[in-house]
Amino acid sequence: MADRPLKTTRLTVEVEYDPQFTDPEGLACALDRLLETALSTPGIMEDYGEPTVRAFFVAEASDDYRLRIDGPLLREQRRLLLTLLDRTGEQVLKTPISRNERALLEGIAELLAEIADQAHDRHGIDCLESTDEDADS
Repeated sequence: MADRPLKTTRLTVEVEYDPQFTDPEGLACALDRLLETALSTPGIMEDYGEPTVRAFFVAEASDDYRLRIDGPLLREQRRLLLTLLDRTGEQVLKTPISRNERALLEGIAELLAEIADQAHDRHGIDCLESTDEDADS
């Protein structure tokens, strides 16, 4: 199978700007001009196989959902939630927790575990629970 050039159709660049001085389209024009100027330098992309960079635009509202995750804090929050779930069967609470309430709390624990897994796997954020093996090493 012959090597085919790869193509990306989506590249996200976050830019903070003051809306009193510019608008998204004006910013895109300025960035386009900057990129065009930089890429017009002979040999500037030589080490990267001379990729072709075409015009870009400002996307409408993004449908991406992004979280800012503090790994150690999420780890501790998950640990506390699981500890509280364990205590619900010990009659430590003044009012017993119903089966439905317990299922809801377990659902939150599962959601946090999934967030922690994705944060670790996709973004390298360490918020997974440490195992006994981790503690020994």
